[in-house]
Amino acid sequence: MCATTDNRELYCWGYDNKGQITGGRGVGEDVRCTAPPCSAARPTRGPSEMRTADELSVGFDWTCARDAGEIRCWGRDEGNFLGARPATNGIATVAQLDNAKWKRLTGGHRGSCGISSDGLLACWGDLGGLPQNSALTGELVGLSSIQFGDDARCFAREDHKRVCWGRDTEARLGNGPDGDYPNPTVILVGSEITAIGQGTNHGCAVTVLGNLECWGNNTQGQSGTDPVSASVLHDPTVVRGVNGRELANCTAVASHTEHSCAICDGAAVCWGAHPEAGYTGRGVGNTAARQQAVRIDLDGGHQFVEIATYVRGGCAVDSNGALFCWGDGTYGENGDGGAGSPVPLPVTIMAR
Repeated sequence: MCATTDNRELYCWGYDNKGQITGGRGVGEDVRCTAPPCSAARPTRGPSEMRTADELSVGFDWTCARDAGEIRCWGRDEGNFLGARPATNGIATVAQLDNAKWKRLTGGHRGSCGISSDGLLACWGDLGGLPQNSALTGELVGLSSIQFGDDARCFAREDHKRVCWGRDTEARLGNGPDGDYPNPTVILVGSEITAIGQGTNHGCAVTVLGNLECWGNNTQGQSGTDPVSASVLHDPTVVRGVNGRELANCTAVASHTEHSCAICDGAAVCWGAHPEAGYTGRGVGNTAARQQAVRIDLDGGHQFVEIATYVRGGCAVDSNGALFCWGDGTYGENGDGGAGSPVPLPVTIMAR
């Protein structure tokens, strides 16, 4: 996991088996946190070549960051996830297009994209039918952020259209009966959207009305529907809370493998798989139906503004910049020095 502070300082924590945290200095550090507190379970400054950042794109075993007009990546040097061959220090610098500075970095999980100051797009990782370098034309017009799932990629355009491509295995494209899309294609089913969270095999989106819709694999209720009645959702379907009502005033959503989380009415809510490790942050023994979005309770009346998920948990930032994480922290993913928590715990970032 990685985050930036208000003054743009970059901090990362957790699993570092490929150097995705330290940029190669800690390759092989994949020791479990069995006797907390554990040093790897606390935020540490990013590589010396990337101490500050404006935007991040983070995968399971690699990290990319944009600092001003430069993009650098570190971690797993396979599958073109770093966008370039790393230098001897383990850091790869993504080449600029036509010497234009990078103004955006977006992506995560299975790939990344940079948008240059003159409107050119460069992508690296598991791209499917997306060109490695291209102009923002055709279906790519209005692209601002992109999500890479397993064999499925989606983004929300500025005109509120959802564009996806890849394999529709387990309905992960959410395009009704259409099947695979080899190239970026506007999805004609579902509502217009403002934000998207494409997980491993399912996806969710915030609609222009502030509701949530999900599609794809639903075996753990991660797409917001009773898995007994529908283990796969081919069309985007409305997500409801424990009161049976549609979620409203939603502003952000994030999905991973077996769970999803969102911010609605300023609260963090999650649904899907919730084993003892607490993927959805609602504590041990909570008997609410897993397909229903449950509010994560925290003392103090926090209003959340950002949310993210990882394979076994999640993190959220409130309006005061406080960071909270929950879930399975076996390798320090929660950043609190411990081995995980089924309820959110504050993450303290200290200058080092």
